[in-house]
Amino acid sequence: MSTYFISTFAKDHIPIYAKNFLTSYNEHSKFPLILYAEDFSKDELPGEYTHMEFNKEIPAHKNFKDLISIADKDTPDIKAKRRLAKALRWSYKAFTILHALRTIDAKYIVWIDGDVTVKRNLPLNFIESLIEEKLCMAYLEKLQMKDSTTHHIESGLVVFNKTHKLISHIIHGYSIAYEKGNILNYSKPWDGILLAEILLPLQSYCNLLLSPFSNVKSFLHHAVGKNKFINQDINRYSGRKDLLS
Repeated sequence: MSTYFISTFAKDHIPIYAKNFLTSYNEHSKFPLILYAEDFSKDELPGEYTHMEFNKEIPAHKNFKDLISIADKDTPDIKAKRRLAKALRWSYKAFTILHALRTIDAKYIVWIDGDVTVKRNLPLNFIESLIEEKLCMAYLEKLQMKDSTTHHIESGLVVFNKTHKLISHIIHGYSIAYEKGNILNYSKPWDGILLAEILLPLQSYCNLLLSPFSNVKSFLHHAVGKNKFINQDINRYSGRKDLLS
């Protein structure tokens, strides 16, 4: 069975990082890539990949946007609005992963952030070497909050094994959180916190590493923190201006 890489981003992120990602991916990877385009055509980002229209393929996301729109209008609190903005921003990743796990006929589904750079050729056994026959390979972090510590998955690269007997637990977790809207009850409604919550009870079936990208650093580069984008003024909620500024 095959391996598919997946990602999603908005049109105005193409010149900032996505074009560079796709160029490096096409040069160094033979694995098929599916991009869930939030608001751009294949002509606007030429390259070797399968173009999927996010809104057409995932109509359930509109319901989630509507929930956030209602909550945004109901609160004057700036912090609450920013919290909703982050929930919306990362929901595109979560809905993409959920759709891929349900619909793509493959053994391995690999989420890769659009700001990753592929530095050298990926070997054909690259994914198998990361996950073997386990349920998931991901990077587990601890985040220090104001009054507590919480677990978080740094999800620049996450590998899912669709043939594993427990894959339904991951699908169910994403579905309840996003299709039912339960993620909005989280104090930090981040997809990485949700995924950590899903995977920790299943950690004996997973390969959860404590140092992000440590096992792939010779192949992939992922900028984080203040180095994430060259242009720090980019609208981080691009493609969602109808809801949040």
